[in-house]
Amino acid sequence: MDFGKAFTFVFEDAAWLRKLGLASLVFLVSFILIIPGILFALGYPIAVGRNVLKGVKHPLPEVENLGEIFKDGFFAFLISLFYALPLFVVIFPFALIFGIFTDQGGDAASAVAGVAIILFSCLVFIASLALAFFLPGVLARYIQTGDFSSCFQIREIWRTIVQPNLAQILLIFLATIAAQLVAQLLVGFSVITFCGPFILLWPATVWTTAVQGHLYGQLAIAGGGLKEDLVSYA
Repeated sequence: MDFGKAFTFVFEDAAWLRKLGLASLVFLVSFILIIPGILFALGYPIAVGRNVLKGVKHPLPEVENLGEIFKDGFFAFLISLFYALPLFVVIFPFALIFGIFTDQGGDAASAVAGVAIILFSCLVFIASLALAFFLPGVLARYIQTGDFSSCFQIREIWRTIVQPNLAQILLIFLATIAAQLVAQLLVGFSVITFCGPFILLWPATVWTTAVQGHLYGQLAIAGGGLKEDLVSYA
């Protein structure tokens, strides 16, 4: 996988300023409405990843087909919610135990609550780690097929995408964090200059999602490429 390309491909497009500017504007307007902002943030990297998978020379997408981006964002949200359910299953009983014993007070109750917090933290960490490794493979599968139902073929996703590319997925996780840090530094720089805090905030956010989408597209290629027998998008 070419991680450097994921960070620089945006600026190799002659129309990158227009594309990034329009996407930033759409993201800003969507963000004000909250839910559309979430859907755009989830759908935009899918559009980038799909272009990478298809071998588009300049994969930074136009924002003309907003319906497709929001649809992909909606499906990505449902997919993420489904795979995050184990986290809620872990959190609920320990939150209940903690609440009961905290209300009772006393040394014994405090000790039980403390043990519950430690166990809770360990389980949440393990579940979050599993989610961080598996979810990129699921989204790569969606990029491959455009088929919502294929994202729940857990064995197939594990066998073809996740298991053979565990090291790459770890690097994707680290590269995504690095992109977010770079974006935060840019926004922080804008705060202390004449630009003001909002000039770079939205372009930096869109760039971060584009980096993530490029990495997902590369993972989809590494996981077997375009699944033409399952593709449901145009």
